Amino acid sequence: MNWSKIITRSLIMNIQSENFFKPFNDKFDYKKIQIYARETSVPLSTEDKHLLILLPHFHQYYKTYYAYLKKLQGKYKFTSSTLNQYLLALANREFITFFKILSHHLERKTHVYLQDLRNIPIDSVFGNKLLGVAALETTIDDIDCIMSFYRYFPQEEVSGLEFDSAQIKEVYALTSHYIVIKEIFDKIIWENAYLKPSDEIKGQYQILYQEDYPIKKCIGLLRTRRFIEEEPIGAPEIMKMARFVYQEKSRSKEKQNKTYRIVDVKNGEIILKQGSFPHPISQEMIDEMGGRFYAMQANLFFAHYDKPIDRLYRMNIYGAAMLFARLQALTESLLKYYPQNGAIPNDQLHHLAEYGYRIKENALIDYLTGTTRFQKRQIKRFLELIVNQKSEKDVYGRFNSWQKMFIYLDGYYYFAVFPLQCCNICQLTEGWLEDCGLPLSGRGHEFERHCKERLRKGSGGVLAGALIDERTKYEVEGGVQEIDLVLVLKDYIVVGELKALSYPMSSIGWHNAFKELHKGIKQAEIKSRFIAEHRHELLKIYPMVEQKEIIPVVITNYPLYAGFNTKEIPVVDINLFYNILTNSPMCLKVIEGEQVKTVKETKFYENELDFTARFKSLLFSPSPLENLRRNIRYKEEPISLFSDHKISFLERHYYVEQNIKEQANM
Repeated sequence: MNWSKIITRSLIMNIQSENFFKPFNDKFDYKKIQIYARETSVPLSTEDKHLLILLPHFHQYYKTYYAYLKKLQGKYKFTSSTLNQYLLALANREFITFFKILSHHLERKTHVYLQDLRNIPIDSVFGNKLLGVAALETTIDDIDCIMSFYRYFPQEEVSGLEFDSAQIKEVYALTSHYIVIKEIFDKIIWENAYLKPSDEIKGQYQILYQEDYPIKKCIGLLRTRRFIEEEPIGAPEIMKMARFVYQEKSRSKEKQNKTYRIVDVKNGEIILKQGSFPHPISQEMIDEMGGRFYAMQANLFFAHYDKPIDRLYRMNIYGAAMLFARLQALTESLLKYYPQNGAIPNDQLHHLAEYGYRIKENALIDYLTGTTRFQKRQIKRFLELIVNQKSEKDVYGRFNSWQKMFIYLDGYYYFAVFPLQCCNICQLTEGWLEDCGLPLSGRGHEFERHCKERLRKGSGGVLAGALIDERTKYEVEGGVQEIDLVLVLKDYIVVGELKALSYPMSSIGWHNAFKELHKGIKQAEIKSRFIAEHRHELLKIYPMVEQKEIIPVVITNYPLYAGFNTKEIPVVDINLFYNILTNSPMCLKVIEGEQVKTVKETKFYENELDFTARFKSLLFSPSPLENLRRNIRYKEEPISLFSDHKISFLERHYYVEQNIKEQANM
């Protein structure tokens, strides 16, 4: 340990990098931290001192939760795989309950706003109310947390499945609370949150942020979620085109003469048969799933990453998407066979076996090889991308059911339906590429290619007369710069720094993404200044180049980061940038019956003259972001560290109020 290095770093930096500073860690050592506090050459801020006081309390909470799970393991003696099967069955039960409720909910509504589908309340298996999709997401997160702890426990023979509903509720409640507390700590360490003692309640700390970071984050998450989850559904023309493209790309890989059908589900085991049956896993269903997957991939540029991948025996990422679409179609078909009476009496939890979905390895491989032209070895390698482990003897890694949906045991694949049906396409595809040795850092050129291609093909608005400089390297005597995008408009020269950033699934993910974003902002400033100083030499082929204003801009792949500007540099995502230039209308949509209807359209500007006057303000304060910002609200929720309430946190949860009348009349 290099102590001289430690005492010259801030408290936050040490917590980020040194295990003995981390309270959610067995190596935590508060005595060493106190020595650091006395010897550090970096003055401790008021916020640091508050955090320093709380570190041992966070650690005690970690130890308490760990001890609870270990006691549970000692009582029931689960193996990790057995416990996982049990929890997956519970998750499947919750998923089926939700969709039964959802169908009834939609039948009672004359129209449904797409963004509201996440907020439908449902009765859980335990009798309490849960909030739709968010509740299902929480269940999966709880499972991952529990299983990530259980990998450290001795693997013993199972004593029996004797959990009662009260015990299950307690496990999930404590795990959900643990996740919330850990997330609060992570936001402080990685997202620049800080603690402020309450003036009114002793022992309570407010969770605060610099400027309006949580508001921007809330808007970014909502826009991205709408884009991923709602855009394909809410735009029939997008889905129609996506299905067409999917079909065109996949037909050469399909075996039209083979159909499969689920003929039975026995205690959770899926029985597949090949042949001509009523209600097969139809090509139409596969096309629907594949089209939706493709629509999301294409909109987020992944579909443009079409290089053969050595790790997948030269299959590309689109081939992986085709196989995944078939898994989605399989699980969609499975829902027809769920137990009709989903009630699980408190004393009959063994009925959960009906929801412990699994399929034999050979049956799944036969299905995928029988309906595609991919080789068996390619399919096996693809399945490795979504399997948490291949053998009981393997050491468990940290569980992430959003990325690794399957567990493998005794020749069977076990799975939860929800992560397969409602996957995060961003996390999933990024994970595949990462696992195949293609990290994000090496994919910048594909994003550049995608952006330029999309802008070239754009029509309408000011893009009709726009010119994209084909160069990427700009040289003058005494200097050279690589510039991602130089877009010449009638009155402006846009110097774009294109940044393909990771989709953050954690506080550290946000931290790393913003590090890259800030690099991009600095690069945009440097490169726009270079163009400004040498515009006559570099852009002399373009008319009136001296009269055009130069606008630097950072363009990202995801809507998450739009609005995180500096005073000089705006940040927008490629879709928003494209929509502004083409003046594509912003739409509010509702579901009426089986139809998706647009109830309102708003354009960015009236004409070219209006664009010229408003372009800079649209980049710095885009109307879609400002519309959402006006409807931002928050709820304050007190969260106790322990049940005695001696230490608690007051956290603001931001959301966009769905004032449909106001939105429709804007």
